[in-house]
Amino acid sequence: MKKRIISLLSVLCLGLTMFAGCGNSAADETSSAKSGTEATNGANETTASTQTKDDAALVAEFEDGIANYIGGKPEFKESSLDTVDAAGIMKGKKICVMPYDPANMFSVNIAKNEQVILEALGAEVIYYEGENSAEGWTKGIEMATAEDCQIVDLTGGADMTLIGPAIKDAEAQGTLVFDCHGADISDTFDNSYTVGADYAASAKLQAYYALDYAEKNLGGWKNLNMLVVECTGLPCDITVRKGWDYIDETFGFDGGAKFQYVTIPSTEWDAKTESEVTSALTKDPTINFVCAYYDNQLIRVIPALKACDKTDIPVTSYNGSSNVLDYIKTGDITMDIGESTRWMALHCVDCMIRVLGNEDGGDYYVPNKDGYAMYFIDADNIDNCLNPETGQADYDHDGVEDVYTKGYTDLWGFDISKIDFSSIN
Repeated sequence: MKKRIISLLSVLCLGLTMFAGCGNSAADETSSAKSGTEATNGANETTASTQTKDDAALVAEFEDGIANYIGGKPEFKESSLDTVDAAGIMKGKKICVMPYDPANMFSVNIAKNEQVILEALGAEVIYYEGENSAEGWTKGIEMATAEDCQIVDLTGGADMTLIGPAIKDAEAQGTLVFDCHGADISDTFDNSYTVGADYAASAKLQAYYALDYAEKNLGGWKNLNMLVVECTGLPCDITVRKGWDYIDETFGFDGGAKFQYVTIPSTEWDAKTESEVTSALTKDPTINFVCAYYDNQLIRVIPALKACDKTDIPVTSYNGSSNVLDYIKTGDITMDIGESTRWMALHCVDCMIRVLGNEDGGDYYVPNKDGYAMYFIDADNIDNCLNPETGQADYDHDGVEDVYTKGYTDLWGFDISKIDFSSIN
């Protein structure tokens, strides 16, 4: 079983995650690599060549693009998969789960949810906390191989390109290496199975949301002047940028919408974000929308908006991190594209079940292909993703438990509601 699963939920899901750390990579293929990009005091303004485009078709694209992400409950589209005897397959299996960074709560939360789910299904689980480095990930894989684990799952963002030899050695000894929510669904690595996310879609959805806002509130979508706080240093950054490249090419032509970029390395969010955003807003006071690749960047953006007296500008991002959602409640953030870490964990375990349950030894592909579930969280539905007992955002409540609990119960023949998740902080 050497081929990978590039598989994910195509559902629309409200979730609560921390920053989706996604490893380390050369990500200089960003704004500086775009033709027609001009650096100005830390912000890059992009204007594509003059084009003639069908305005009605463009409006229809962004309106249709966001239609299924607003309001309501997400569907459990995994119901199209074959039912499996989850407990029968996983009983007695040995699995290692390892957050890529033990200090990253997004990664840790996925891993801990996987541990609880797997143990409930009868698997033996080794929870390994190493360190956020190629050496640390390699040690974890070597430990899992020595313990005769069938699978080791690196959750949340290890850069698999740095540990190819360790992965191949593990495969040779019968241990499969999973990569959960670290790479884009279109990326390929030397690991056994990549369970990626649709990072390009996260960019397009933010842009569609902003274009729709401008169409309804700013006198037309061509009046959008958007500041994008982009990130470099993570492997998924490159794919997020591909989403923005598409938006630039489609909507950023002469006379179209305007997109400017402030590029902050992932290691320098604290040191540079506020000053770079302040500089961009000061240089161009006509900026009327701000977004960031990942929502934990926004914590550093908000002070810049306040310093520039621009708190009326809509602000959006991606991840639905629980430490960020309170800012939607206060109005500091307009919209966050949410995910559910528990749903992610269930999905990744489902991939494990289907691989280990494939008794004929052939290749198995989970037929999901559109990326992890995403859903707009805004003022209209923020109360749904807050814990009803505390009124605060946390990882134990994501507002869509009823959808995936029933869905996986039916799919696995195992009552998910009986699983005790209280051990997860």
